[in-house]
Amino acid sequence: MKYTHRIIEMLAKENSDMESVLKKHGLTEDEARERIRIARQNVKWFNSNVDSLRALYARKFVAVHKNRILDSDVDFDALMKRLKEEQRDLDVVDIRYVPSEDAHIVI
Repeated sequence: MKYTHRIIEMLAKENSDMESVLKKHGLTEDEARERIRIARQNVKWFNSNVDSLRALYARKFVAVHKNRILDSDVDFDALMKRLKEEQRDLDVVDIRYVPSEDAHIVI
C-alpha cells in the first residue's frame, strides 16, 4: 500500500530522487502531486473546521477525505481496520484526533 507521507519522507532523504521514489511506488509525477494536493486539502479543511467538529467528534479519531468525514472512532485501530476493510486509499485519507475543548497540548 502506498502512503503519501512516506513518499515525501523518502524524497527528503539524501540520495533520493523523485523518479526512483515514484517508480518504487508505481506512481507518475502527476499522480503523486495530486495525492499531495489532496493530503494538504484534508489538513487545511480539518484545521479550519476543528471547532465545529468537536460537537460530534470530540475525543475521537476522524478519517478526513475531500472536505468531509468518512468515519470516526474513539479507537484508532478500529477506525483503521474499517478503512482497510472498505479498501479506502489511505494515501489520500487523513486521520486526525479531535480534542475536546478543554484539551491542552503540552510541549
